[in-house]
Amino acid sequence: MSFKATEIVLKNEEKVLIRHAVELDAASLIALQLALCSSTENYITLPSEVDRDIARRKAYIKRLVRQSNCLLLVAEYKGEIIGKLNLDGIDKQKIRHTADFGIGILPRFQGNGIGSALIDFMLQWAQRNSELNKISLRVFSTNPNAIKLYAEQGFEIEGRLKNAIKQVDGTFADEIIMSQFV
Repeated sequence: MSFKATEIVLKNEEKVLIRHAVELDAASLIALQLALCSSTENYITLPSEVDRDIARRKAYIKRLVRQSNCLLLVAEYKGEIIGKLNLDGIDKQKIRHTADFGIGILPRFQGNGIGSALIDFMLQWAQRNSELNKISLRVFSTNPNAIKLYAEQGFEIEGRLKNAIKQVDGTFADEIIMSQFV
């Protein structure tokens, strides 16, 4: 199912293009992931764990583009990918109606409406997708801004995994599971 590239105007009046990711974005998506996991403790992947293999990233992009219950959007500002949203549908028949999503925006662009726009576009896309009924996400309990954003977008807390996250410094955080029916 397609998604039409759309230019949005941010709260700061800058323009950002929201579009499907393509295989040519592989290196930029790796760089984005490295920047994201280096900038916050609220990212599950450590910089040393990022797969830097461009061929594998291209294969991942290709899978999300081909699989009918998946979506990979990027936010592009002046030719630079500054954010992404991946919706990973499950390929097993009994749970194919579900998908998990993740989102990341470079810190300097956060708070300008990019996250809300990406989630809005994803939800609109999911509502048109006859295969999907439920979208879920996992978020660190130490990330109140993200929890607030998801709640504002209609996601509800379904559960809490106590001490599921062990930070590098040895402290723990809960992992909160949120979802929405579409």
